[in-house]
Amino acid sequence: MNAPLNSVAKLRMTEEGQAVILPAGMVLPGDAAVVRLDGDRVVVDSDPVNVQKAIAWERMTPEERGEAARKLFEDMARFRDEVGDFMPDGREQPPMPDDDRTYFD
Repeated sequence: MNAPLNSVAKLRMTEEGQAVILPAGMVLPGDAAVVRLDGDRVVVDSDPVNVQKAIAWERMTPEERGEAARKLFEDMARFRDEVGDFMPDGREQPPMPDDDRTYFD
């Protein structure tokens, strides 16, 4: 994408819902994107891998989703049991440096 960091998009109501008209320099690749809420923000992700995962999730029945979640938690528990505590002494790292950058004029 070749556009300023911040631009204004236009919003339009359609029969299918609300459309976001992106500025020319911010056009996303592909023909689908993942949309999710993050607090009061709407996040649009056009990464093809994430789009395919979202499409597969939407096509699952509630039972299939439950089985997928159950398998995920089983895998996480097995990993925890195999690896153990990967930070037995806690997490110690130096403090973050001061950030002197200006984000908005």
